[in-house]
Amino acid sequence: MTSDHSEQIRAVEMALEFPHIEVIGIDLTESNPKIVPGNCRFIKADVIAFLEEYAGVFDLIQCRSVAKHVPDATALTCLIGRSLRPGGVLLFADAITDIYNVDKQPYPLALVNDSASNDKIRSWFARWLFEATARWTTKAQQNTEGDKLHILMREDSQFEYLGQKTYYSPINWDGGDQEGILNGAEIGKLMLLNVLDFLQASRPSLLSEGLTEATLQVWDKNVRDEVTAPTKRMFLKWVVAWAVKV
Repeated sequence: MTSDHSEQIRAVEMALEFPHIEVIGIDLTESNPKIVPGNCRFIKADVIAFLEEYAGVFDLIQCRSVAKHVPDATALTCLIGRSLRPGGVLLFADAITDIYNVDKQPYPLALVNDSASNDKIRSWFARWLFEATARWTTKAQQNTEGDKLHILMREDSQFEYLGQKTYYSPINWDGGDQEGILNGAEIGKLMLLNVLDFLQASRPSLLSEGLTEATLQVWDKNVRDEVTAPTKRMFLKWVVAWAVKV
């Protein structure tokens, strides 16, 4: 349940590796990977409306970067549980709303009115991510940060929570010699595409919440310059949590 480039590729790779299974990708936007095997399909739909028609059907549901974008994350978790077969697995994944440097420390937010201090120390993407997340997070969307997804699972009696893992994705670089990063160059390129998609997708909500077009044009340029700069080393931190339906 996601539209970003890396998850579309992962869905296709899973279908190719396990030809006896059926893989379904669901998102509000159109998904058009270049190669789609016969046992894989992508559906443009509201995930809530889609899952309501499927009770006890799925063996595995991966929900990545979705919980923040639905009106009620608790209701989503409940619906996912209803859609899984007994013994089915939920993989819940989302990012932390920070951008990290090579030392795995958060970049401070770029200062809106002090561009002179916004060099390598601060991050414009961190600023954009913070502003967008602050505006779309409601009470019903609490516990949707990556490190809090386990709370949604623990509070739903359909699930037995099993554990979680943290990992870092480089943005437009290979991650260097950081431990635990496989295929870093490929991930870095995909993350760059995801960042650029996120800029476009989150722009309407920022405008609707009072930021001006002129302001966003400046911020957008600053973010694009930052994520494409060869000297700016950035990571996005992810947490994936998993549970089994009892």
